Amino acid sequence: MKVEFEGRVGNFDVYRLETDKPASEVVNLFENVFRDLVRDSLALTVSSGLDGFRVLFEGRNVLNFTAIGGNAVRIAVNRRSLLGEDLVKMAFKTAGLEFPQFSEAAKIKIILEKAREEQLKKVRQSLTEFDYEVLKLRSQGVSLWSIASKLGCSIAKVRWSLQKLALLPETSEKLGAYKPLPWNERFKKH
Repeated sequence: MKVEFEGRVGNFDVYRLETDKPASEVVNLFENVFRDLVRDSLALTVSSGLDGFRVLFEGRNVLNFTAIGGNAVRIAVNRRSLLGEDLVKMAFKTAGLEFPQFSEAAKIKIILEKAREEQLKKVRQSLTEFDYEVLKLRSQGVSLWSIASKLGCSIAKVRWSLQKLALLPETSEKLGAYKPLPWNERFKKH
């Protein structure tokens, strides 16, 4: 079994558990482990759902296990309560497994990397034929003024296109010496 940190949704840290067994079987295994762990507790309860279960502490959700298809299980741990993480560690230990430790810095790094990838994906999807024509001309060393003249548009439109292209690693190196300044620095008087 392999556990990876996926990200955050509200107050929950979300992990993905990959296993060689069907996800529903793994969820059932952990549900039984948790039912045994909370059997004598007045404050902790286990609530079953269609594809998983959740653990509640005094009625508040601290932990969710959900089969997400195939051999994958999503584990959501309430990060505002240390109880959720402790329960996961105990359940894994009871099942003969170890829940990996992720530092807060490592989690934030993963969250930021996923956000960056999502933004780059959106930029890639927003590129038009015009942007590719600007890239082609700029990679040939054509000036911004000449690009605007050839394409029949304003320099501002060419700059906007170059701003988008500069964000993408695969196109930024083809822009030559042109490196767009951030918006707040573009019109500064030196």
